[in-house]
Amino acid sequence: SLPVQLGTLATFTVTAEDGSFMIYPVYDSYNYRVYAGSEDGYLYELNARTGFMLHRWYLGAPVQSNPMFHNGNLFACSGNGILYCIDTSTSTIKWTHQMDAMTGTNGAPIGYNGAIFYNDFAPVNVYSEGGVYSVDAATGARRWKKPREYALSLVMNNGIVYCGQRFYDLDAYDWNTGASIWGYGAPI
Repeated sequence: SLPVQLGTLATFTVTAEDGSFMIYPVYDSYNYRVYAGSEDGYLYELNARTGFMLHRWYLGAPVQSNPMFHNGNLFACSGNGILYCIDTSTSTIKWTHQMDAMTGTNGAPIGYNGAIFYNDFAPVNVYSEGGVYSVDAATGARRWKKPREYALSLVMNNGIVYCGQRFYDLDAYDWNTGASIWGYGAPI
């Protein structure tokens, strides 16, 4: 997966006795961390300037999707079908959410209005059911699920969750209720 780098820029104004001043940009140390998943099943936290490993979390299977920050927590999906919520300030896993299909995802989770959206790419069959999920960002409790076969990618725009699906299908859902807004199936 690709690394995620986050941080904030603060500015400080220093005024001399003669009234002259200088504005200094200051990056907090949080800005110098990157997060990247790996085929070895770990999600790594690295110092962005030195590459020094600060922490790693074992997520049980390859981590092929990009991690994502939302409301101060780090979210990552693994190939074992689990979405992880990680508190980076304490380096602990706060909660997990298991996909029904347990097949994993290679799409990055999306955060919006206190909810997390993610997908798995399992075929719908008698053994498992892939789909698009919405969970509460604070607790991991499932808000809704839309069964989809091979839900390949998600995009969020103005409160609408768009899900690409194999064979050129595209579906749109209300972020809050999961209600279908429209679906499009391109001719093959």
